[in-house]
Amino acid sequence: MLEDEKSHLARLQEQWDRLIKEHGEVLEAPVFLHFDFNALKQIFPSRDEINEKLKAELSEEEALRLAMEMEKDAYRFFNTYAEEFSDSRGRDIFLKFASEEQEHIDIIKDAYDKLKASRPLKG
Repeated sequence: MLEDEKSHLARLQEQWDRLIKEHGEVLEAPVFLHFDFNALKQIFPSRDEINEKLKAELSEEEALRLAMEMEKDAYRFFNTYAEEFSDSRGRDIFLKFASEEQEHIDIIKDAYDKLKASRPLKG
């Protein structure tokens, strides 16, 4: 999934570069339509930020929960941006990313559920 996330970021940058090249006037659009790269950085933390989160001795369960939350944040981010576009091409790009994030959530949730099922019940 790490490679998927790197690919997402690269594709977003490519789409942005193409948009600016083809439609430079978009930079003069109302601010609410501008892409928030700072918000994107929060969704795709740097390797250092991930390492910092992982410094604590996380259990497998905690690590999967953290990964699931990060994927949910990414899903919400892309889904929210999709809603801001009246242009179907822009909306479709963000919906595609949201769909891929949902796939990641499902994969992690499956691993989490299997882990929980393999553990003896407490009490």
